[in-house]
Amino acid sequence: MDHINPDDPNSPENDAPWASSPFLTALHRAGSKYNWVANLCIACFITSAASAASTEVFLSARYLYFLAKAGHAPKFFGAVWPNTEEAKQKGAIVPWVGVLTTVAFATMSWLCVRPGDNTKSEMEKVGSLAPRRAFLGP
Repeated sequence: MDHINPDDPNSPENDAPWASSPFLTALHRAGSKYNWVANLCIACFITSAASAASTEVFLSARYLYFLAKAGHAPKFFGAVWPNTEEAKQKGAIVPWVGVLTTVAFATMSWLCVRPGDNTKSEMEKVGSLAPRRAFLGP
């Protein structure tokens, strides 16, 4: 059995960046002539990535909220919406500061997607903020 090589001339001819996916190449080699199978695979990949991103935002925001309530993070991470007793009793609150913070850092991580000299230096600056903050104290 041959290994799948993305540079294989027999791989599907398409200029799209996902055309060299091993899944799509395997489907092409298996003789799949249906374009809908490839589109279905791509839709599944996108859905999976969106689900992972949504889960990351949910967990990170809740964890920041927990740390704020435990006194291990700044108190403003404990801000919730709606801020009513009824919502708190039902557990139907959104830690909006944690959500915004998580989304901001996730968005900054996209700086690494496009290679370039400036991208690396910007991410090094962001990465060096945490150790500096640790030395400054609360």
